[in-house]
This record gives sequence, structure tokens and C-alpha cells, in this order.
Amino acid sequence: MGRHSKRTPAIVETILAGLRLGIPLAELCRRPGMPTPETWRNWCRADYDLEEAYAQARAEGYDAILEEVARLLASGPTANTRRIHALSTLAAKWWPEICEWL
Repeated sequence: MGRHSKRTPAIVETILAGLRLGIPLAELCRRPGMPTPETWRNWCRADYDLEEAYAQARAEGYDAILEEVARLLASGPTANTRRIHALSTLAAKWWPEICEWL
């Protein structure tokens, strides 16, 4: 018998909301009660609407990361060097194209 699915509207919205903030899927899935990244991707493959919502949330997350980097750079890079580096590394994992201008 297969594993019981943990998919609920609350879990889906929690993951999508986190992605919109720029939190990586793997980090969200490490939280208690969350599915594995593999399970999440399986849900997305099986549900076109969820797959579209996932893509949109990731795009919003990219923007959130870029906005934070821009804000930190504007406020003085020397004071925020560690955070900028961390965000740049995160962005590189998520969306390599944005690193061309970082």
C-alpha cells in the first residue's frame, strides 16, 4: 500500500507563500508536516493548476530575492556583504541568469 498523501490546501498554500518570499523548496520541505521536494514535484506533475501556481510562486520568489539584493546594495554594500553574498548564492542556485548582473 502507498504512503498516505499529506496534500492539503493549507500545505499547498504554505509552500506557495514561502516560495513567493524567495524561500527554497528544499528549506520549506524540511519543516515539520511538509512533504518531501520529490512529493511536491509529483503533486505538480499530476495537477496542471498546481504546476502553474508553483511556477508563478517561484518567479515571484526570484523577484523577492532580487529586490532584497537591490535594497541591500543601495543601503551600503560593506554593511551587508554577508547577506548579499548569501542571497547571490541562493539566486545562483535558483535562477542562474540573474547572476549575470550581481
